[in-house]
Amino acid sequence: MTKHIGHATDLHLKSATWINPGVACVAFLMLLGIPIEGRGQESIWIEAEHLRGVRGHCFPDVNGQKTAGNWAFSGPGIAGEWTQGGESGWLSIACGPEDDKAEADYACEIPVSGTWRLWVRYRDWRQRPERFVVRVEQPNMAARSLVYGERPVIDEDDELKLLWDWAFGWDVQEIELVKGPARIVLISDQIQDRHRQIDCLCLTTDRGYRPYHREKPRQPAWEALEQLRGSPELLGASKIVLKAGINVSESWNLKSFRNRGFLYLWNVGKPWLDELASQEPTRIRFPFHVDEPLLEEFRRTYAGRSDLPIFSDPRIVPVFHASGPHILDNSHFV
Repeated sequence: MTKHIGHATDLHLKSATWINPGVACVAFLMLLGIPIEGRGQESIWIEAEHLRGVRGHCFPDVNGQKTAGNWAFSGPGIAGEWTQGGESGWLSIACGPEDDKAEADYACEIPVSGTWRLWVRYRDWRQRPERFVVRVEQPNMAARSLVYGERPVIDEDDELKLLWDWAFGWDVQEIELVKGPARIVLISDQIQDRHRQIDCLCLTTDRGYRPYHREKPRQPAWEALEQLRGSPELLGASKIVLKAGINVSESWNLKSFRNRGFLYLWNVGKPWLDELASQEPTRIRFPFHVDEPLLEEFRRTYAGRSDLPIFSDPRIVPVFHASGPHILDNSHFV
């Protein structure tokens, strides 16, 4: 069983030192004696924003948003997306109605030959088509093109369609693939009345998979890991295995900024800048941000204290959204 979730590249797949994490996980779980079911199913999940060739921005709900021969980043959603499971990886991609030449592609490795299903989650406009094409290319084979968006996949009287004039929905088509490298190309090949917006794609051999909102296929490795939660004896066994020692190449060790390990970027804003400008000895010394209705209670509760929840953690790094170098104009911050 091999699970390919995320962005696989030819470089990774040909590297002598690369180990598929799904295989490593399953091997470890089998070592512990945990049963792995459904090992015959394969899935490749592709976030549309991970395709190569995406550039610029395009928001279908903002008037005048155009593209010129390319797919552009869209999202996070303004409103409608959040009522339908949201965008699967926070973002999606889109192209303008008049764009009939936009292309973006994704390289992956097909683990087994056979019949695959290609699910695509996209914006289904009410009473309008949103045609686009997914072309699949493999060595020594003729390219195959699958057309999506020519028919509604969400009922035209669905509440969300009536409210927003569109809804995210899934459509699926079957395709025969052979084991080996593949290139998946997303194409807007015709002018349409409305934007095309693509959230994600999923290639799978699991014929029982029926996605709901942005739901991913079954992942047997994760299901086996979940079994550890209720199995103390297996958790103990895993600790023994881990303590046995595995020599890992130095090149595999994660690098971090100034060797400080993992850091959390946390948005902060004006409330903390106000604290910096204050001369009160009980001012809050840590960068923080809370919603406006909670601000005064937060200040009363934690004024002068060094045990702020979350914000006093040394791994928290303050981030000022969209401020740029102008934050340095604030003498108190400097």
